[in-house]
Amino acid sequence: MRELKWPAMMAALVWSGLVVGCTEAGVTGAVDSSVLVDSLPNEISVDSSEPDTAIIDSPQQDIEPEECLPGEGCFLEACKENDDCLSGICAQHLGGKVCTESCDESCPDGWRCVLVSGGSDGSYVCVSNFSHLCQPCFTGADCSNESSQNACILYEGEGGFCGGSCDAQTPCPTGYSCQQANVVGGETSFQCVSDTLTCPCTELSSELSKGTFCEQSNESGVCKGMRACGAEGLSDCDASVPAEDVCNGQDDDCDGTIDEIGCDDDNPCTEDICNGTDGCTNTPLDGTECLDGDVCTFGDHCEAGVCVGNPTLCDDDNPCTVDACDDSGACAFTPIDVVCDDGDPCTLADLCKEGVCTPGISLECDDGNPCTDDSCGDLGCIHTATEAACDDSNFCTVIDTCVDGVCVGTEPLDCNDDNPCTDDACHPQAECLHTSNAQPCDDGNACTLADICQASSCSPGEGVLQCVDGNQCTKDSCDPVIGCVFTALFGPCNDKNGCTVDDTCLEGACTGLGSLECDDGNPCTLDGCKLIGGCSYSQVEGPCSDDNPCTVGDSCAGGICQPGNELNCDDGNPCTADSCDLGGCVFSHLAGPCDD
Repeated sequence: MRELKWPAMMAALVWSGLVVGCTEAGVTGAVDSSVLVDSLPNEISVDSSEPDTAIIDSPQQDIEPEECLPGEGCFLEACKENDDCLSGICAQHLGGKVCTESCDESCPDGWRCVLVSGGSDGSYVCVSNFSHLCQPCFTGADCSNESSQNACILYEGEGGFCGGSCDAQTPCPTGYSCQQANVVGGETSFQCVSDTLTCPCTELSSELSKGTFCEQSNESGVCKGMRACGAEGLSDCDASVPAEDVCNGQDDDCDGTIDEIGCDDDNPCTEDICNGTDGCTNTPLDGTECLDGDVCTFGDHCEAGVCVGNPTLCDDDNPCTVDACDDSGACAFTPIDVVCDDGDPCTLADLCKEGVCTPGISLECDDGNPCTDDSCGDLGCIHTATEAACDDSNFCTVIDTCVDGVCVGTEPLDCNDDNPCTDDACHPQAECLHTSNAQPCDDGNACTLADICQASSCSPGEGVLQCVDGNQCTKDSCDPVIGCVFTALFGPCNDKNGCTVDDTCLEGACTGLGSLECDDGNPCTLDGCKLIGGCSYSQVEGPCSDDNPCTVGDSCAGGICQPGNELNCDDGNPCTADSCDLGGCVFSHLAGPCDD
């Protein structure tokens, strides 16, 4: 931070209190310390008494004003805090913050020299006459200090913004004109007014969220609100849009009265109640009197919330008049020319003439039916059924008779020619018809198949009856009358059974007269016979005999009886020679020494 000279150091001691302006004649008035931006230590105070010129002037006698280069915090350069300024004072000017400067007796136009004191020390600094100019405001208190008459003036459509008191001796800054402006509260005053009639938000106004009043208006009323400076500039008006007051618990038209319109639905048959935020209820009424506005009704009353009346009846029972209730509520009967009914069932096309129904043409009741007697009576044409003989004009029926008013042929004509190769039919306007067909038929020969009708007769089919029964013991043939014939034969044959022998045809069947012998004499095979293949031998396991008496424990293996162990013929007698032959053990006597 650069070193402050003595005037700047003295000015930096300012915090709050009374600031006294100076002119050539000396102290002239008090100034609101809000124009000085930053806070200072509590022990420093603003001297409200006459300044001691000796104390103030003596330090300045030997000090030259310090020259300020642009960007070092010179007079009128923008600032945020005191340290940004060469003078050490960041003051409010035109609604923003700029660096001020020390003074001895005078300041530039639009500024005044005031004494700022702190303890026993003090300093004169220049303070802006237009510190709050164009800053949003609600009342004059937001714009004035103790030594100025700056007012909160009205900018049409924008709200209230601080002006600056002006006259011929106190001109306005560049961009502003001294005009007699409308002041919030209803008065007028000469104030500095922006030439553009707008006041943009300054950085200071945005930091302090300075605001002003605003309104939304239309044919429904005027709603008050406010606008405030922020990062995006002056906000939109937050007042609600005036609307016709309805039942919702709110003052929709902003006239200070809630739900003044009410809930009348212009229906005399509902009970209308406003429930505030819960809205309207229109409860249907029953039985109460009302007026439905129709002169052609009487006994008007409410039914389920609807006004209804009993209609006035104007029926004169004359089809040749239009019956109606007129605007006076009286019945009127106007003659008309339309088709009507004169009440005579034996007339047709009756017409109204001068309000009277006149008969038309006589009714023709002949229905052209030979089975009815035709006449006209109270109910119009009458057609009485008869039971007379008649002709139904159908060639295919005989003995026609009237039945329930209709001519009916009671017996059909027989057109059957007993030929299966014709389709028999009867044409009602012609005769019996016999049409050749191509249906399957039977030509009387049992040995032909697929017989078919051709030219109204049955012709043999292309197929021949196959009389093959697959039996080698029969002779196959076909008889035209009885069909297939199978005659039994006698002689050798094959019954296709491998287990029989001497197969012979007997009574039309191949029969085996003997059985095949399949014993192979092997105790190690199971002997059997198969229909296809004949004898079969299956190996078995188990004990057997190899027909050798000198072996014991013989057993089957691989379909062969295998010898077991040799027979033990030792009789324990040293006087015999032991051996085995086909007869079994043999003990031959010995002669010689022994041990008894």
